[in-house]
Amino acid sequence: MTQVKESVRAAFDEAFLRRLERLRLVARRRLASARAGRQRSRRRGAGLELAEHRAYAPGDDFRRVDWNAFRRLERLYVAEREEESERTVVLALDRSASMGRGGKLDLARALVAALAYVALADDDRVLLASFAGGEVTLSPPRKGSAAIFSLFRFLDGVSAAGTTSVAAASRAVARGPRRPGLAVLVTDFLEEGPARTALRALAEGGREVVLVHIVAPEDESCALRGERRLVDVETGEELVLSLDARAREEYGRVFSHWVRELEATARSLGATHVRVRSDQKMEDAALTVLGKAGVLG
Repeated sequence: MTQVKESVRAAFDEAFLRRLERLRLVARRRLASARAGRQRSRRRGAGLELAEHRAYAPGDDFRRVDWNAFRRLERLYVAEREEESERTVVLALDRSASMGRGGKLDLARALVAALAYVALADDDRVLLASFAGGEVTLSPPRKGSAAIFSLFRFLDGVSAAGTTSVAAASRAVARGPRRPGLAVLVTDFLEEGPARTALRALAEGGREVVLVHIVAPEDESCALRGERRLVDVETGEELVLSLDARAREEYGRVFSHWVRELEATARSLGATHVRVRSDQKMEDAALTVLGKAGVLG
């Protein structure tokens, strides 16, 4: 397995760029195949929405209604202007202390870099955000393949520290022009209860939302035995537990239930939940996100 290096700058060398370009080509091939299937579906059925068109909404200019489409489909569509179809991809990265355990932040930074690279190559505008402890750091929106190097520099300054604040960070990231786009939240979600608030905030303005849930192997199952003093890496709180086989089994059950609740919350809000493990290769994790979430196109 290819390990993600500690230093992001070291990881973003020429070899890493070659990996990203290979990833982009694989993703484009898969996308082309999916688009071909969708185009065949459009030719067969009359009820599907048209590419480069959207449903008419009150206030739209009637001069832009496609009357040929109306005669065929008996629904009003307007042709999109080029600036309306331009998409902004927001990539929000959790940099709280818990992300520094089990290689989660290493994979998350490389994964965000990969998604940014692919989005820029697809002519999308990309905005990066990192957050922890109530503080959100934003990059200026970037466009064009050459912008990847400034985004690399942004990621080079990201390190794990502070508490998790997913809901507050999502509200901050969601501020600004409300226009359709894509928001990808990359986090281990080791905070109780904020999923619904966070996803609702990111979805404002018609954004598609993808929750990339980074999980370390030690998050999934407990290997500790006997009496242990556990210290929360974010708050410093301590807890003494006696961990026998029954306790370890209960931990696994609770973790699985928690993941299912996250998936159900995302589904109920029309968002996509993608779970990746911190010991995955970056390419595999990125293709999982691109495939399940339809990040491209």
